[in-house]
Amino acid sequence: MGDEFRLIGCTSLTGVDDLLPLTARFEPASCPVEWPLLERGLGRDMRGWVVETPAGALAGLVLLERLDVDRWVARPLLADPAAGAVAAARIAQSPAWAVLGTAPHVDPVVEHLDRVSRVQRRPFTAVDDPIRLGPPDPRSRLASPADLPALVDLYEGYDTELWPTRTRVRRFLADTLESTFVVVAAEGRSLLGAYLCDARSRATLLWTGLVVVPEARHRGVRRALVDQALALTAACNLAYAAVDPAADVDEPPTGVPSGVETFVTAHLRPRSRFPGHRALRAGEGWIERTLGNRR
Repeated sequence: MGDEFRLIGCTSLTGVDDLLPLTARFEPASCPVEWPLLERGLGRDMRGWVVETPAGALAGLVLLERLDVDRWVARPLLADPAAGAVAAARIAQSPAWAVLGTAPHVDPVVEHLDRVSRVQRRPFTAVDDPIRLGPPDPRSRLASPADLPALVDLYEGYDTELWPTRTRVRRFLADTLESTFVVVAAEGRSLLGAYLCDARSRATLLWTGLVVVPEARHRGVRRALVDQALALTAACNLAYAAVDPAADVDEPPTGVPSGVETFVTAHLRPRSRFPGHRALRAGEGWIERTLGNRR
């Protein structure tokens, strides 16, 4: 069915202003796509293609974003699931390390990719009119740049595939603190947990990376973080969207509707590797860890 569609490069459009009306059609799933388009536009670190029917109707978008030096991710948005084959063909020839997005947009693509190594599925929540779950928890607050060292310590041991070294974790968190929001729960000088606003579109704040230290679980920390994020999102007059870190988080329910959709991360094997690839990657990691530990 992929032959019924054609792929045209986004460079054939006049610019990001032509793409934003297209991404708006897919809210809230398009929030992670719209954010880098608004921040950086198309260029060296952000590439894109439009999938069209022969009649010129929109069938989907394929956005390729560089998160770090060697970390590219693909974010497909499909108006028609049958366009998944064309989107997959483009992604297969790209340096993408993973395909990210909600299930209706990713699953039709993944089934046509032959270098998928594993697929991770997590609950995806979307709330148009967020409200607080209860009274403010005095342990939760908005993080500041002064929290960066403690945040690096907190996140270094969690979900490190996208940010495999301490240096990259620090850089990612510093950028997040500067450009969006991070909420934390703390007692004294110790962080109990944190929650990141990973992307912001014109309509939605997307929250990911909720972490609670093991010794603070079953103490309402997760609920306090989610509540703080809901309040902040409501104050911005935006919709709330969230990717749950795992389906088996050892915490009581937050009270926010969950599992509305599924967020999919499909990890891809490299297209090819040269001799010595593992040794080079190990050497890069050692250098980054050594320099990072000195900071």
